[in-house]
Amino acid sequence: MSGIIHKVACLAILLAPLAPGAASAQEFPTKPVRIVVTVPPGGAADVAARLFGQKMTGGLGQAVIIENSAGRFGTIAAARVARADPDGHTLIFTTPSSMILAHFTIKDVPYKKTDHIPISAAVETVTVLAVHPSVPAKNVKEFVAYLKK
Repeated sequence: MSGIIHKVACLAILLAPLAPGAASAQEFPTKPVRIVVTVPPGGAADVAARLFGQKMTGGLGQAVIIENSAGRFGTIAAARVARADPDGHTLIFTTPSSMILAHFTIKDVPYKKTDHIPISAAVETVTVLAVHPSVPAKNVKEFVAYLKK
């Protein structure tokens, strides 16, 4: 995971001068970097963001602050990041599905689809389907058949 974190930090550094209004001679980062997380503290995504932030802190030589901003399918955090100065110091830690699905499930999304640009995948997860050992199913096909009974 540290390789991915290093790549994201490098991309953030490279993309910062391209942000509108950014001074090209300005060093990056010039202030703490904020990572806004779309979930409450304590879950897997929050822990991943905090580990990510620790690695970025070491790589950037500047504090990386994790801010949890849960609610409304991630749109509260996404709107906050969209309104932030476009200087590369405010990032969002979220899932592609919540960024995409919000536009199909929420009537008044407070940001445009083009307000955020993905810079890297930070974490890869695996989703599993598990049942109690007393359920007589050893795979999905058997489980579906069991449910249909």
